[in-house]
Amino acid sequence: MLLIGGGGSGSDGYGSGGGGAGGVVHATGITCSSGSYPIVIGDGGAPVTGPAYADCEGNTGTPSTATLGTEPYIATGGGGGGSGHSSSPRPTVYGNSGGSGGGGGYYGAPGGQYPNYGGTGNAPPTSPNSGNSGQTGGISYQSPGGDGSYGAWSQCGGGGGGAGQNGGSTSEPSRYGQGGNGISISSFPATIIGPAIPTSTLPGAQAPTVAGSPMPSPNSTTQRAAFTAVVGPSGMYGGGGGSGHNGGPWLGGTGGGGNGSRNGYEGRFGVDGTGSGGGCASGGSQGTNSGKGGSGICIISYPS
Repeated sequence: MLLIGGGGSGSDGYGSGGGGAGGVVHATGITCSSGSYPIVIGDGGAPVTGPAYADCEGNTGTPSTATLGTEPYIATGGGGGGSGHSSSPRPTVYGNSGGSGGGGGYYGAPGGQYPNYGGTGNAPPTSPNSGNSGQTGGISYQSPGGDGSYGAWSQCGGGGGGAGQNGGSTSEPSRYGQGGNGISISSFPATIIGPAIPTSTLPGAQAPTVAGSPMPSPNSTTQRAAFTAVVGPSGMYGGGGGSGHNGGPWLGGTGGGGNGSRNGYEGRFGVDGTGSGGGCASGGSQGTNSGKGGSGICIISYPS
């Protein structure tokens, strides 16, 4: 079984943080009888918009849950990005903890406090634990968000954590502000799962660039096309959302993370069905919308 929580949304404001991916649980060796079992799929965190600093912090995604046999499986929702508004007090500028943590904002009040830490990645409260592939029940994946800082790389926030990699911090010149990459679950590739994804229209401003929606002239696509493009043949899920500012946009992580925006633009959405984090909106006083977190998913594979 692959169970993924909803991703966190990006935040709004100059140098704000990207949303963290929802926790990814790959459970194996499950034994259960034929019957009905409760499964709940978590939605991604809702987008936010300024200009009021109290409205700039990203929202945490909703957990996904599945009880199969006697084991309750929980994939925690991803953490929302920390506010990038220069009047935001700590801890609003810290990234929120979650399945994977949201990125921190660049600047905190009062007195210009920085750096601002990304949220932690939290293992699920029930089996399986992080990194424990030998445990009955499989393995879970989560990572922290990156730190944001003033004066570093054009006042950049931290990238949201991905299932397979921490979010990029301003202390990492090669990947500052970028969302952490997702994790490959090769037994659930898009070639098999994609046909079950809805074909509803996805507006260009929300769609990933890899699905044919480049900046600054985005094109609309479908939910299925976006999912297929980011998950691909290797089964990539759970990318972190990107940060941004004048030097941006910073890319979301592989597996569906939404790109952050440059100044005055909106953040891209995390792709639904991947639990990826949304990108930040470097809107400042313009009050642009950050990227929503991608919804989670539950996929069950069994022998025929």
